Amino acid sequence: MTHPFFTIIKSDPSLAQYCRTIMTHLPEPYHGKNQLKAILLGADPTNNGVRANPGMKRLGRVFGINSKYEKDFFNPQKTNLTAIGLDKDDLYIQNVCRNYFMDQTSKNEGWQAIAKLWLPYLAEELSVLNSKLPVLATAEKIMKILVPNIPTAKEIYNMIEEPSFYSTVLNRSVYALYRNKDYILSVNYPNYRNFIKQRLNG
Repeated sequence: MTHPFFTIIKSDPSLAQYCRTIMTHLPEPYHGKNQLKAILLGADPTNNGVRANPGMKRLGRVFGINSKYEKDFFNPQKTNLTAIGLDKDDLYIQNVCRNYFMDQTSKNEGWQAIAKLWLPYLAEELSVLNSKLPVLATAEKIMKILVPNIPTAKEIYNMIEEPSFYSTVLNRSVYALYRNKDYILSVNYPNYRNFIKQRLNG
């Protein structure tokens, strides 16, 4: 069954131009096998393929988890997760925007407006999970759509006190876990890394 998002987006040509509206089969979320400790949010499934096989890849599950593409699309997240003591099976994993776009997130001028259309669906989906589970945002664009007036990435990662933010849209605490190479927690920002580890692992 086609997601109702496509009916909404097709009614607005100014936003539909950013979307691959014929790709209606959306990647499924991933529900970890262990007791969940957090919710990991990506931006969207849009991709340029892999080095040996370029071109958009349709993914059956978010980040290509449990497929031949998991190493290519999930490993950038896995590096930070390992640094804070988490594995994919400790997480519920989903994208803010579940649809495929014409361009990847960094080049997509319509992402923020379209993300706002997805937020009610995301909030409903996550509402069945433990309300104490925090959200880990994998990109600054995600933080900005969830939390108003968010500090810069460098300010967040250098905060002396615990850098916790709250999303009234999702009714959950939100932490930055940016996959950008400047914020790899295995080598940088030990204080921030310890804040997150303590919060998620007790």
